[in-house]
Amino acid sequence: MRKECSDTQAKRDRTALRLRRLGKSTGLSRTDIGILELLLRYETHAVFESMIDDIFGSSIMLKKALNLHGRAMSLILGLTANTVQSRLRDDAPLIRSGLVLIEDDGDLEVPRRLCRLVTVPGNANVDATSLLLDAAPQTDLEWADFDHFAADRDHIERLLAGALGSGKPGVNILIYGPPGTGKTEFCKALAARLDATLYSVGEADGRGDEPSRRERLSELRLAQRLVGKNSRALLLFDEMEDLMAGSFGGFARLRPLRSYRSRAAASKVFMHRMLERTPAPPQSTMTDMDEGSPATLR
Repeated sequence: MRKECSDTQAKRDRTALRLRRLGKSTGLSRTDIGILELLLRYETHAVFESMIDDIFGSSIMLKKALNLHGRAMSLILGLTANTVQSRLRDDAPLIRSGLVLIEDDGDLEVPRRLCRLVTVPGNANVDATSLLLDAAPQTDLEWADFDHFAADRDHIERLLAGALGSGKPGVNILIYGPPGTGKTEFCKALAARLDATLYSVGEADGRGDEPSRRERLSELRLAQRLVGKNSRALLLFDEMEDLMAGSFGGFARLRPLRSYRSRAAASKVFMHRMLERTPAPPQSTMTDMDEGSPATLR
């Protein structure tokens, strides 16, 4: 009887199994997966959330029980506070990949899209990429429909083909022009031409609502992590000006006491590094080039 209870307790449910597969895809440690699972179950299970809130409560200083500066996470997971802090640094995998979001007040959250690990029915062993990312629908346009800029079109094709073949990071394609000129459809036609799967990033959050700039950035980082080693995957990020607009909103978790100028400079550096290191070639579209920083556009 005792052995049967032990075996039952040790058995992982569908969410836990999916998290393990996600961890393998994104290079997470067991500690990282434990932190992510706690945050995800807190976000998706009302009883679990209520229990943690009742035990640890909230204070004037901490709005949520699961806060970077609180004790709840380390006590629940049996980790030291220093260990938790180290796994939630700006350069740690959970943060770099966009899997965990940290508010200015230290509250910890997961992207809404991650709730699919809990809510989507089906096999526990489903591929994390297909579960969390949405493939862009195919276009009705042909390659010849873009003959009016054939030289640039063919140059982009050769550039992306080389990037997919070599696996070198830092290749970014920016397509710009007025609305309705076929920017997105060209990206779809290009992916089909290269026999690559095109994943749309940041078009809608986990509930189908329009995502914030911060959420779009998080999804872009997660998508880069998920498909980084896939030589037949491309990313599509429409309306790139959303990320470039403003000085620092959503780009990184920065200390609120930093000056406006230092925060803007830090966000620009962050953006440049993300573009330089992107493992999967993203195709971004813009309608207004004036929204982008000249340094970032270069």
